[in-house]
Amino acid sequence: MPKLTPQQQNDRRMAILQGAERCFASKGFHPTTMQDICREAGVSPGALYLYFKSKEALIVGICERDRQEVMAGIAQIEAVPNLLDALQGMLVHYCVNEPVSRMKLMVEIFAEANRNPDVAATVHETDHLINERFRALTLQGVADGRLIAKGDPELIVDTLIVLSDGVFWRRATDPTFDAAHFIDGLFKLIRSNLMIQKSDLVP
Repeated sequence: MPKLTPQQQNDRRMAILQGAERCFASKGFHPTTMQDICREAGVSPGALYLYFKSKEALIVGICERDRQEVMAGIAQIEAVPNLLDALQGMLVHYCVNEPVSRMKLMVEIFAEANRNPDVAATVHETDHLINERFRALTLQGVADGRLIAKGDPELIVDTLIVLSDGVFWRRATDPTFDAAHFIDGLFKLIRSNLMIQKSDLVP
């Protein structure tokens, strides 16, 4: 068999993670078997176990992939003047544009984290790193004058994190929830009561 190039190996790894993601989201973590994931990803058991030794390892892979994706998104908006607009765009991307199956998957993963210490360690580390990067981004925006906080900046950041989590979880669990409409209204409230961006001020 010809040796796979690094790009081919990465493509196969991503295909396996996507297959696992679909299986976990539709069937749940425990009912899903490694054979289910092989079928969904279109790979042999040997190929699957070459990259991931267990379902827990697949969760680690999914968390690492998502963490890299979110961190890259934050890096792209670190220097933009209209920071609240960019943050609103990120929330729309993850809570409106992304398939709801990805959100359901995170509900499933967090549920497993409540039972499995190994999964919990990975999930909470990923959540912490993303939240701290978001915190640093927002507080830097306050420090350099792009954002003007209407109160304690640290408390405002905590509030924004909790509100964002709430939108994500409601979108995952309530099919009637209009996330796009809610996010639009939410950021109007944020600008009125918590924080404004310098670019919105009338000269």
